[in-house]
Amino acid sequence: MTKVLVIDDEKIMAGSIKNLLINRGYSAECFFNPITALNVLQKEHFDIVLTDFKMPNIDGLEMIERIKDIRPESKIILMTAYSSISNAVEAMKKGADEYIAKPFEIEDLEQKLQILGGALQKKKKSKQVQVELLGNSAPMLHLKSKIKKIAQSDATVLITGESGTGKELVAQQIHNSSRRAEQAFIPINMAAIPLNLIESEFFGYKKGSFTGAEKDYQGKFLASNEGSLFMDEVGEIPLDLQAKLLRVLQESSFQAVGSSETVKINSRFIAATNQDLYKLTQENKFREDLYYRLNIIELKLPPLRDRLEDIKQLVTHFAVKHGTQEIKIPQEFLDLLRAYHWPGNVRELENIIHRCIVLVEGNTLDIHDLPKHISGLTPKQETPLTDISFQQIKEGLSLIDLEKKIILKALEESQGNKTNAAKLLKITRRKLYSRMEKHGIDLS
Repeated sequence: MTKVLVIDDEKIMAGSIKNLLINRGYSAECFFNPITALNVLQKEHFDIVLTDFKMPNIDGLEMIERIKDIRPESKIILMTAYSSISNAVEAMKKGADEYIAKPFEIEDLEQKLQILGGALQKKKKSKQVQVELLGNSAPMLHLKSKIKKIAQSDATVLITGESGTGKELVAQQIHNSSRRAEQAFIPINMAAIPLNLIESEFFGYKKGSFTGAEKDYQGKFLASNEGSLFMDEVGEIPLDLQAKLLRVLQESSFQAVGSSETVKINSRFIAATNQDLYKLTQENKFREDLYYRLNIIELKLPPLRDRLEDIKQLVTHFAVKHGTQEIKIPQEFLDLLRAYHWPGNVRELENIIHRCIVLVEGNTLDIHDLPKHISGLTPKQETPLTDISFQQIKEGLSLIDLEKKIILKALEESQGNKTNAAKLLKITRRKLYSRMEKHGIDLS
């Protein structure tokens, strides 16, 4: 829904425009005092600002400049009873996107709003990073199902898992599948920021608030307003900053460094870590209240060694990504990769495939181009469905968990077709649905 801010000192005019826009499906607010409106813009994003030309204290041209300073991304329509070519040209020079003369028909205004709104939507969609979570193994199908459910809410998510399992990709997928998909996804890696800069990076700062602050900086919290903020390596946040982060999560408001003004935000928070945060709370290295606030929903990512059947798809993807020609992948090459335990997970696999692509002679991946700690292994063939029971029993799984894995594997091999999966398992379709419901497997 396009958000419109109406600024006009004529109260009847401003109120009428606001109500007409709301009736036509827009989200609209109106203010009669231009200074009040500018203060609101400091705290809240609007897609389009509709401002009058002649107002007390500030004229239309100055108003345009100040709006652009605060919200450079917002589109501006200047409305005036003093219509002239010179006014229109000057307004466009200052940064106005459209110009409309009073009195005007609401249909004429709506036409301009639709044009600007359409341009905004295209811009937002072009900025959206497309990601694809590769893999059709049982753990990945389960993960994708959970992501679909999690994306429907604004609850804070804590993504856990080993290094290299794709935590940022999963965070981006949650964002892309949510109602916030057309807004900003702001990632921030806590381990990559110097300790003395973390607070200003999060909260932003005002010009002159410290040495080197030569201009205002909005910070990651404000940049993520209406979108999602992804905090990677959240276990690295210093204890003294954790209390301030907790306050933002609880109250959805903050103050920039050097400012006494409270700014409200509407962001979805996603955190990630490869550490045991609960253990850190027991060691007094991480605030317990912050841990529980972040851990409303935990999403644990499977390591690559638990989804070896996805290796073929991943290798094919990385071969296309890093190669300049069509590459053939021998079965022996894949079997060796399945024999490795992958401590670095998918990131390590990508780096190794990249290496092999660089070293390849011809168009077929060669096992001799693999690192010695992999090429010297005994090849491991992909586990067929019929061998699952024995293998999983050796791993110590309960019978209930084993049954769930077998059902998920059957669904995977039948590409989600319930009838074919039931035939594979030699049970009725009704029985399959009953078992899926019992194990909490998505029926859709």
